[in-house]
Amino acid sequence: MSSTQRSKKSLEVKPFYDAAAEARNAGDFETAKEFCARALELLDESEAKLFAIVHRELGYIHAECGDPAMAEKHYRQAIAV
Repeated sequence: MSSTQRSKKSLEVKPFYDAAAEARNAGDFETAKEFCARALELLDESEAKLFAIVHRELGYIHAECGDPAMAEKHYRQAIAV
């Protein structure tokens, strides 16, 4: 993937990631998870950095929801790429 394609992909994903972070900060964890899921739908594992960032956010969300097992799953997915 070229740097131009990565930049375009980043611009597509950023609104969903930002909305997820905003929802998480507001305590609306279900909405935050939905926005992360939508961001992941736009990605595949070849976009490793973006994939890792979204999974890290999901880890934060699940940790704040009191679900350490799911948090760990997403943290592991983030560092695996």
